[in-house]
Amino acid sequence: MNTKHFYLSALMGICCLTACSIHEMDIDQPLAQPPREGEALTFYADIEENDPNTRTTAVVMENGVTVQHWWNPGDSLNIFYGNMLDQSGSKFKATTQEVSQTTNFTGTLGAFVGVAEGGSSQTHYFWATYPYSENNRSDGNSVLMTMPAQQEIPIDSWDPASDLYVARSRGLNLYFYLVGTGVRFTVTQPGIARIDFRANGDNAPALAGTVRVAFGDDNKPYVTEVVSDASPVVRVTPKDGACFVPGQYYYVHFLPGTLADGLLVTYYDLDGIPAKYPINSSLQLQRKEIHTLDGKDADLVFAVPNDQIWYKTTDGQALDIEGYTSVPGESGWFILTHSTQPTDFLDVECALFQDQPRLQNVSLPRSVTSVYEYAFADCSALETIVLPAYNDPSNSFGISDGAFIGCTSLRSVEFPEIWSMDVHGGQIFTDCPALTYVSGGHTTSDNHAVVFDGIMELFAGGQRTTYTIPAGVTGLGDYLLQNNTALTSIVIPEGVNSIGESAMANMTGLTELTLPGTITSIGKHAFDGCSNLTKITIESTTPPSLREGAFDGSECNIYVPSGKRSEYLAKSGWSSYADRIFESVYEITYTTTDGESIRPKVTEGPGWSFVNNDTYGVLKFSGPVKNIP
Repeated sequence: MNTKHFYLSALMGICCLTACSIHEMDIDQPLAQPPREGEALTFYADIEENDPNTRTTAVVMENGVTVQHWWNPGDSLNIFYGNMLDQSGSKFKATTQEVSQTTNFTGTLGAFVGVAEGGSSQTHYFWATYPYSENNRSDGNSVLMTMPAQQEIPIDSWDPASDLYVARSRGLNLYFYLVGTGVRFTVTQPGIARIDFRANGDNAPALAGTVRVAFGDDNKPYVTEVVSDASPVVRVTPKDGACFVPGQYYYVHFLPGTLADGLLVTYYDLDGIPAKYPINSSLQLQRKEIHTLDGKDADLVFAVPNDQIWYKTTDGQALDIEGYTSVPGESGWFILTHSTQPTDFLDVECALFQDQPRLQNVSLPRSVTSVYEYAFADCSALETIVLPAYNDPSNSFGISDGAFIGCTSLRSVEFPEIWSMDVHGGQIFTDCPALTYVSGGHTTSDNHAVVFDGIMELFAGGQRTTYTIPAGVTGLGDYLLQNNTALTSIVIPEGVNSIGESAMANMTGLTELTLPGTITSIGKHAFDGCSNLTKITIESTTPPSLREGAFDGSECNIYVPSGKRSEYLAKSGWSSYADRIFESVYEITYTTTDGESIRPKVTEGPGWSFVNNDTYGVLKFSGPVKNIP
């Protein structure tokens, strides 16, 4: 067999924030003869940030940190030539016997198609990907590679095994480019065993997944699409030891992209208890760019002792709560205990913190199994509350009527995986206009709702103006959207069959609403006080059951299917709104024997007009009519 040599320097350093001086290098000189299947090859190459003249061995970041990549015995590359989409290319292995900055890669070129149909000149390229994966592919114009959603990362090292590198060349040299981006971070607290990085937003971009990578006109690689396994979350664990070492640098790897709604960083201790650090500003994750996130866990609380409740106040002063003692803790926290003797908190008693306008943050111990009525009602400055993250599956955590009603500054709630509402729809989070994020058990994938047994019991939409009820919801719980004045449009899809008591009361932003054909019941005062609602269209051909006061406090017209008005009026409760019920008939086409228009008799209709030609006429109404005799 013939053996060809392609130069490959081992330095594959980290991304650089400043422009690097890249000198001309003869990396694109075509081979004198095309390669052959089964040919033994030895490749040499270089790395984007490495100066090919001086062969520097370190990449300097903007903050002065230098990072090196060292090849290890057993490192491997995928080498492609032509179209190899049906296979993972050819595996080439490092020849070094020890950790080294430079090495050769040797192997045998596998079967390939060669020049693909269409005659693209790019099909003459060799492509190389690192790290090696049996799932990597190439069609001669691009490569498929996977950024892992779970990464085990070492101390103070940009681990190339968790990132993506790609090279292409027609000739004897391969020049590797970094595809991804990332974050360098440290932790402050001991005992952090896992960190999740989640892109925020309803349409959050993928931080990981299988992507297609191609070279642009500037001869730099770009992610052109996420092909599969798109994940807005990257989970990292330490490679060395059970926990991250405080003060040490770690690097997490992401796909490039724009995080318009920011990033949520969740730290987990050894027991799996989370503590969240939100970054709400937009982040631009560019190829080769490193962001820093140092010590953001410093003031976060993972758990509190069972005989304590921790809280913070807006003015840094303790609360005066009868029967309890508050003492200063660390990082601005106060520790609340029973005044008589240390006793585990099994519940947060009724109205314990009610009407405490200075209460800002609360963290509950895992011993708490219930938050009773009005426990935090009208705490207008309360922003976050950490509920017990884990609890005994045989003793479900419960939240009762009005527990957080009137908490106008409450932004986010993380529920336990196992929990329940002691009183379904008991105005638990009514009048919480700032609540935009919920997670944990029974929450929807968009993190805007809580659903129990098909009934949507909590909406965390903040000041958003439009919302579509998620698929799978069968009913809107009591008081679900009561007093929500921000929503101006809400889509209730097929499959929803019930509207609970006062579920949409006092929604003054609504002007029109459609209830699907699956609706079977409408609760008491369901739309009471919707003063700007002018039109409700009900698509159900079977009149739903109707409780008292459902449409009081509004002057809306109610449109029912054609021919069904009399059935609706015959059903209990509907006759109270007889003067507002119309049939959804807008147009009737008719023919006459003599081609003359017929002036129909329309009773109680909102008006009509008609047009005609020689053989037919069209009667048009300006709105649905109550009756066509």
